[in-house]
Amino acid sequence: MTMQQMLACAVETGAPFSPILRDYTSGSSVTETAPAGCSQVRICIWGGGDAGDGGDGVTGGDGGASSGYVESVYAISGGQTLVYTVGAGGTSTGIIGGTSQVASGTKTITTMSASTSAANGGTVSNTPGNPGDPAAGGAGGAGGAAVVGWGGYSAGAGGAGGAAIKTTGLPGQAGRVIFYYT
Repeated sequence: MTMQQMLACAVETGAPFSPILRDYTSGSSVTETAPAGCSQVRICIWGGGDAGDGGDGVTGGDGGASSGYVESVYAISGGQTLVYTVGAGGTSTGIIGGTSQVASGTKTITTMSASTSAANGGTVSNTPGNPGDPAAGGAGGAGGAAVVGWGGYSAGAGGAGGAAIKTTGLPGQAGRVIFYYT
């Protein structure tokens, strides 16, 4: 944990629990259960970043876009559940990153989702992703920078574009979901 992340944790109100990071594993829905003794959850979501485009033999490929970011805070009790998925980064030339989402389980919330095309449902922050840079001659463009969210965490950066010699673009970074209980 970086110093910035530790300081962010220190300024939260209530008795803090450690942030629970949910990184991409399979893309399937998973149930999150709130720990006993909590009264609030901060949910932070990034989708997967887009892969960069490959070069075409003459010019490099454009960089992929980064994901959007969405954040909300809800009252919650220990034992209540939420259902989430974490989007994968785009894996090869031009592949769009997956959408990350948190939805109601036994705790009813407004569905939150983040992808490279949209960030929806956030009540604290709702930030679009960053575009990738265009190719510069034979060099591929840089991928879109990841959006930095709560506590200095980030995810979902876009992949760099491939060089002109017909290389593929780099993959996008996987998404992330954080549940921070107090």
